[in-house]
Amino acid sequence: MYDKIKILIGDPEEKLGYPYIILRESLKSFKRNNGLETSATLAFFGFFSLIPLLILIVYLLSNVILSSQVAMKGVEELTEQIFPAYHKVLLKEVYAVARQKTWGLLSIIALFWAVTPLASSLRFAFLKIFKEEWDAPYWKDKLVNAFAVFIILVLFIGVVLGEIVYASLMTPYTKSPSFLFRVFNLIATPLLTTLVITLFYLIFCPVKLKFTNLLVGSFITAVLWLTTKPIFLLFLKFNPNYGVTFGSLKAIFILIIWVYYQFVVILFGMEIMANIRRRETLLLSGLLQKSISVRKGPRRILDRFAGSYSRGEVVCREGEEGFDMFYILSGAVEIRRKEKALRVMKEGEYFGEMAMLLRTPRTATVIAVEDDTRLIKIREDNFETILRENPKIVHSILKEMAERVKKTNELLEEIEREKGGQG
Repeated sequence: MYDKIKILIGDPEEKLGYPYIILRESLKSFKRNNGLETSATLAFFGFFSLIPLLILIVYLLSNVILSSQVAMKGVEELTEQIFPAYHKVLLKEVYAVARQKTWGLLSIIALFWAVTPLASSLRFAFLKIFKEEWDAPYWKDKLVNAFAVFIILVLFIGVVLGEIVYASLMTPYTKSPSFLFRVFNLIATPLLTTLVITLFYLIFCPVKLKFTNLLVGSFITAVLWLTTKPIFLLFLKFNPNYGVTFGSLKAIFILIIWVYYQFVVILFGMEIMANIRRRETLLLSGLLQKSISVRKGPRRILDRFAGSYSRGEVVCREGEEGFDMFYILSGAVEIRRKEKALRVMKEGEYFGEMAMLLRTPRTATVIAVEDDTRLIKIREDNFETILRENPKIVHSILKEMAERVKKTNELLEEIEREKGGQG
């Protein structure tokens, strides 16, 4: 398949650049982070958090903000949007519980607390995606979960109110919808969905993201969500017996499956945002692992990070402090120690990692030996991220450093023997 794509459009890394690399790495990281298994866990917590969450929404809307009938209508609209299949079964249970019980403060707290396992699972799933650690006291962890549930509740109530206002404004146009109204609906749906998903990601994202990165990830998630919805409904239409083996629990089974797919989409969208955030690191990691070729890779992107050196120009000097390492994108450099040439390094090789890792002075002088030698400077913070997220690189670099030490020692021994012979 990959070869056929290359024949049609050329090397996708070169033609598509960042979007292709980010998509490819997002698929890899989704698999590496066990996205499907995590989605299954979230589906379990999510399904059993839905009824308490919906009961809270119905209670707050009908007793605090709106009349009971209007509130029910808004919740129906929201539930139908989120759960296109068997949403009436879910609402039936919610209404049955909501009408039969007089809710006191303790009941409200119990319902509220029943949603916190979902918030906790989401937070730790996103921490894993962004490779962030959360080391906080137990009480602080529970407080953050409670705050996240509160924000989710506010978000859902806001969406319900938005559905009610939108429906009331659009009622005159729905009786005989014009072409412009249909176009407006076609555009408004993905935009509003993107807005809601953006707010959702803002609640749970463990790092600060640029707004453009957040918006791109949210839009991709919205597109995937809006795409899976009709596909899932079409699947159920042509497979009416799907889940029939569960008997009377068929509706619950299908709802859990639907929730599972939604969390797959949500986690993948977060993977995309995480990889957009560390896109520079992805390129550098790909170069060090040789999964990105300097000849066939996204050369125009790599050139943005490269500095150019002329023949004879010094890159770094022996004894200097070194806080960066260098990757040779093109050309060649010569490694010299005490004015003695040790070796020539060419494209695809790297140097300067020892001084950076050990924070010691440079052990050699490096000079460009070809015109337009292009070097990518890898900062210490980027390198630490690469090592943390790609343990295999550690082994590769240690092996490379050991081989270099061995070759250097052999060369120095040869020089000493030559001196001894001359003496």
